[in-house]
Amino acid sequence: MIFSTPEDWREDAACREDGSDGLFARGAAQRAMKIVCLGCSVRTECLAEALDNRIEYGVWGGLTERERRALLRRRPDVASWADLLSAAWDSTEPDSVVAGELDAVAEFEACYKAEFTRLVGFVIKIGHDEQEALDAAQVAFTEAWRQWKTIREPRAWLRKVVRRCLQYLPEVPSAEVADTTRPFVANEIEIAEETRSVLDALRLLPFRQRIVMAYKYDGFTPTEIARELDLTPESVRKTLQRARETLKQFLRGHGRDRDE
Repeated sequence: MIFSTPEDWREDAACREDGSDGLFARGAAQRAMKIVCLGCSVRTECLAEALDNRIEYGVWGGLTERERRALLRRRPDVASWADLLSAAWDSTEPDSVVAGELDAVAEFEACYKAEFTRLVGFVIKIGHDEQEALDAAQVAFTEAWRQWKTIREPRAWLRKVVRRCLQYLPEVPSAEVADTTRPFVANEIEIAEETRSVLDALRLLPFRQRIVMAYKYDGFTPTEIARELDLTPESVRKTLQRARETLKQFLRGHGRDRDE
C-alpha cells in the first residue's frame, strides 16, 4: 500500500466532500464524523498524521481524541505511526492493528475497574494496612499495563505481583491497625462478609492459613490456590479447614464478648 503524501491526502478526505470541518468536530458531532470516516479512502493517512503529531482535538481517521490518547498510552514505543500503519497493509488492514490496540486498552480498563478494589482487599487480608495495600495494587496495575499482551490470567498475575511487592514489608499487628482500616471494596456482598471482626480474626491466623483464606475469599478454587502457592490441592483443603475452625472459634468468642 502506498500512502498519499502529506500534501495531497486531505484533498481526498470524505469529510472535505461532506462540507464539514470534520477533523475538529467536538461533542455530539464526533459520532457523526466517525460514521463519515468509515468509508473514507484516506482514513489511515489521516489517523497516522494525528497520532504522529499528537493532535488533541477532533476526529481523525475515525478515532476521537480520547481513543487516540488511549492508543498512544498503549504504544509509547511507536516512533512513526505512518510507518506502522503502512507496513500493516502487507499482512492485514491497518484498522485491525488499531482495533486490536484499542481492544487491549478496553480490556485493561475493565480489569482495573473489576479488580483494583478487590486487590486492595486481598493485601489487607494477608496482613497489611490500607496504604500499603493501595500502593501495592497500584504498582501491580502499572506493571500489568506494561505487560498486558503477555498476561493470560490477570487476577492470579496481579496477586502474585502484590505478594512479591510486599514480601519484605512487615505485617501490621492487629492492635496497631486503625478502626478506619477496611477492605477498600465496592461490592456490597464483600463488605458484608469482610467485617472488622473477620479481619481481626484473619490476622490471628498463621501466614499460610491467612493467604489461603485471602485467595478463597477472592473466589479461587483449592486447585487454583495450590497452583499459585506451589502446594497440593489436598494441602490447601486441609489448610482451609484449619483456618475456618480457628475463625469460627474466634468469631464465636467475639460474639459472646459483644453480648456481655
